[in-house]
Amino acid sequence: EGESGKISKKIRGNVDSGEQDVSADDIDQSDTEKDITSHKIDFHKQLQKELKQYKQQNQDLMQRRNNVSKSLVALHELYETGLDGISRMNDLRFVPDNVMPDKIPVELK
Repeated sequence: EGESGKISKKIRGNVDSGEQDVSADDIDQSDTEKDITSHKIDFHKQLQKELKQYKQQNQDLMQRRNNVSKSLVALHELYETGLDGISRMNDLRFVPDNVMPDKIPVELK
């Protein structure tokens, strides 16, 4: 068979024993493919983790926005209520006549 027979057996594998000769190039290529696949999986996991963090940050910001909005509504209602109370204090329409300065008895002055 000679050299060409050895090469052909190496390429086709040893049919008699059921074994195949695997060259270093095949191993390197297989390891490289595994490394690439592993790297893609790691990168995908990293992206998923970042996405989860961004979604959590977005949810936190939305919660803060809602809280600020509710606080501003409460502040506005309090302000309006205060203005309404102040405007009523200056309104003398509902004050009884007996407490007006000209109606206070002389003994109390």
